[in-house]
Amino acid sequence: MRMIFGIYTVVCFLGCASPSYRISSSPGDVDVEITYANGSKRSLGKTPVAVPAADVNPNKESLSFVLKKEGYETQSVLVPASNISKDIALNLVLNPSSSLAAGKKIDETMNEIASSVADLQNDIQKKNFPVAEQKLSRLIASYSTVSAFHSLLGNVYYLQRRFDAALLQYKRALALNPGSGELSKIVQKLEDMQKVKTQ
Repeated sequence: MRMIFGIYTVVCFLGCASPSYRISSSPGDVDVEITYANGSKRSLGKTPVAVPAADVNPNKESLSFVLKKEGYETQSVLVPASNISKDIALNLVLNPSSSLAAGKKIDETMNEIASSVADLQNDIQKKNFPVAEQKLSRLIASYSTVSAFHSLLGNVYYLQRRFDAALLQYKRALALNPGSGELSKIVQKLEDMQKVKTQ
């Protein structure tokens, strides 16, 4: 939760006979609650909110406005008792939660990888090896730690009988995924082929 003091936000204190609290936000429909100095809380609803100060703070005590929305960082604005009898207008911009942004990024990455693998398998099946090789080179540049891309590039080289290049890619894939028995067998087979070739 970020504590933002009135001076760091767009807070306007306007002199007026019957003060009110006006709270808006971006994004909209943000839950607003007041936390009083004694720790008690009161919900004001969703932004935009406009309420007479006397209705929500009859004791004219210090309070905090807390704005919450799922997927966004919670923000809190402290209003000291010295400013309670003035009009208060808040317009806050909530930042997306870093965990939500990270989750969305992971989802986007996984979708891109899955789509790319399906597309590549289609290219390989159609023996469109140069196109598959180009796509894999770009994907490996972006996702160098995805063993499946190295393994697929190894397949492309193997099917073109470029065994040395295939072995190199399979070894990279195995280094990234050391528990793969299948990759271990392929690497061993290609290494055995190289030994026979050099004898």
